[in-house]
Amino acid sequence: MKTAFVCVLTLGMVAVAGGQSSESTSGSAEQQAVASLDEQGRQSALKGDTAFLEQHLASTYVGINPMGQALTKEEDIANWKSGDLKLTAIDERDRKIQMYGDAAVVTAIGEIKGTNKGQDISGTYRATRVYV
Repeated sequence: MKTAFVCVLTLGMVAVAGGQSSESTSGSAEQQAVASLDEQGRQSALKGDTAFLEQHLASTYVGINPMGQALTKEEDIANWKSGDLKLTAIDERDRKIQMYGDAAVVTAIGEIKGTNKGQDISGTYRATRVYV
């Protein structure tokens, strides 16, 4: 299955420094592949590494940042590259992966610690990520 992000909550690959997500590793091979890709995104978010986003976000990507603003792929990547968005921790729980043919929808809740343009954005966020 060729994968690309279509949509993501811009806290982006909801993830944690030193923490573990609570998703189960059971499921179909496709679900496990999506979980692995999601984890790669999680790790890249914590490192502030935009290579994952550049490779996997669809050209039509729309993300929603913590202030509720819609961002394009280019705007989201620019936020990470500039250092405006910094995540130090996200404890993810209740991650569910639903397969719809060759597409997957990942939903989760994340306890996030980080800043956006120096403003504390720590809190609880729901995330939806769509892989096609």
